[in-house]
Amino acid sequence: MSKKIVLLTGSGHHPGTSEALADAFERGALAAGHQVVRFNAGDVPVDFLKLAADQTVLPSQDQVATTVLPQVLAAEVIVLVTPLYYFGMTAQLKAVVDRFYTYNHALKDKQCVLLATAHRGPEAFATLRSFYRQFTQYMRWESLGEVLADTVRTPAELGDWPAKAEALGRHLT
Repeated sequence: MSKKIVLLTGSGHHPGTSEALADAFERGALAAGHQVVRFNAGDVPVDFLKLAADQTVLPSQDQVATTVLPQVLAAEVIVLVTPLYYFGMTAQLKAVVDRFYTYNHALKDKQCVLLATAHRGPEAFATLRSFYRQFTQYMRWESLGEVLADTVRTPAELGDWPAKAEALGRHLT
């Protein structure tokens, strides 16, 4: 069964390690017959979530509001892709994720995937994994898996991590 997937990346580094994981996941998902829409928050200006004094969300007309959020609402699977910056996702990707706030109830019961890369060993992902686990529980999303490529600085050092990302994209349930 074909799924609608939104692949959200947050790196401005091209070509980079997280971009290579995203490319591999997308190849796998497309080969399996899924529909993939991709947005790289690292390449365009993204407004931060803005709240009025009464806690209502102030409107924005950036690309996230006009293009990305409607696609996220229609998607069945959300894929978060980031290099590790100070033990978390990039600020650009986090700004997009924060914009989900307005749609928390409409976004419930989706599926998600986390793809990330780091220069350090696997222990460096602890904070990101904790955020991801808590975020998915809060959003009532089912995690379909993670590919956390550690000890990589360049795409050439990724080894078999892209194959794992591609396999995950092929085997979404």
